[in-house]
Amino acid sequence: MPPTLIDLEPTDQAALDDLLACGHYRNESEAIGHALRLAQQQAHLQWERAEVQRGWDALDAGDYVEISNDEELSAFMAGCSARASARVAARRAGQAVAS
Repeated sequence: MPPTLIDLEPTDQAALDDLLACGHYRNESEAIGHALRLAQQQAHLQWERAEVQRGWDALDAGDYVEISNDEELSAFMAGCSARASARVAARRAGQAVAS
């Protein structure tokens, strides 16, 4: 793969130079690669936080199921499994799947 050329802002270039001078990274590619992985992790963390908030909002709105015993839990999980299986089958068949 041919190298990718990037232009850094002077402050970013200085930070990269400092990291290399301190020996934190062997070369620019290693430092930039690490920065990209951190950016991906940050994006995923933001998505996770949004999903957790969505869950809290659903709880606050009363959108939950109370389960009192093992039988109710088994029945609930069986229903979840059946719905998931139906969604997978529909996707494989190329059908639209409701959320």
